[in-house]
Amino acid sequence: MSEESEELPGDQTPAAPAPAAGSRRPVIKKRQKRKDRQEELEQPDEFVEVGGTIVDWVLERGKPIGIGLGTILAGLLVVGVVQRVDSGNRMDAAEALFLAKKDLPGASGPTAPGLEAPDDADRVKKLDSAVAALGVVAQEHAGTPQAALAALHAGSALYREGRYEEALARFEAANAGEGPAAAFALNSKAYALESLGRTDEAATAFEGVRAAARGGAREQATLDLARVYEAAGKADQARALYE
Repeated sequence: MSEESEELPGDQTPAAPAPAAGSRRPVIKKRQKRKDRQEELEQPDEFVEVGGTIVDWVLERGKPIGIGLGTILAGLLVVGVVQRVDSGNRMDAAEALFLAKKDLPGASGPTAPGLEAPDDADRVKKLDSAVAALGVVAQEHAGTPQAALAALHAGSALYREGRYEEALARFEAANAGEGPAAAFALNSKAYALESLGRTDEAATAFEGVRAAARGGAREQATLDLARVYEAAGKADQARALYE
C-alpha cells in the first residue's frame, strides 16, 4: 500500500507541523453570528437606564421636591438673617457696655500723700449713675453675653463699696444670663452671701463653684467652701476640706 493511502490506527489525523522559528501562529477569530450581534446591540445601556429612571422619578415628584428644596433654602436664609441680626445685637450691646462701664469709679482706698481725698458724695453719684447705665444695658440687650457682663460689672462695683445687698441682686441677674460672665457670677454671688452672713446659702453657692472648677480655681473654691463651713459651725466638713 502506498504512503498516501495508508490509514492511521484509530482514525487519528496527523498532527499539524510545528511553526518554524520566528514565524507567528495565525490568530483564529471566532465568527459571531449576525443574530447574536443584533441582540447585543439591542440591550439597553445600564447607565442610561438608571439615569432615565432617576429623571423619571424626579419629574413625577417635581412638585414635592421643589417644595422641599424651597423649604430648605428658606430655612438657610432665615438662619443667615438671624445670625447677622444676632451679631449686630452683640456689637450694639458691646458698644453700650463700653460706654456705661467707663463711668464706673475706681475702687476706694487710702489717698496718696499730696492728693486731695475724693468727695464721697460725688463718688456715690457717679457710681449710681454708672450702675443705672449698666442696668439699662442688661435690660435692653437681654439674652446676650454683654447683658450678663453688664450686671456683673455693676455688682462688682457695688461690692467694692460694701453695698453687698445691691451687689447680690446684680450677681444673681448675671448668673441667670449667658456666657462666661454667668458662670463667674456664681462665685461673686457666693462672696456676697458670705459677706451678708448668709453662710448656708454661701456654702451652697461655693459648692456649685467647686463642682464646676478645675485646677487652681477648684483649689480656691475648696478653701472658700472650707472657710464658710467653719463660719457656719460645720467644723468636721471644714476640716475634711482643709485636709
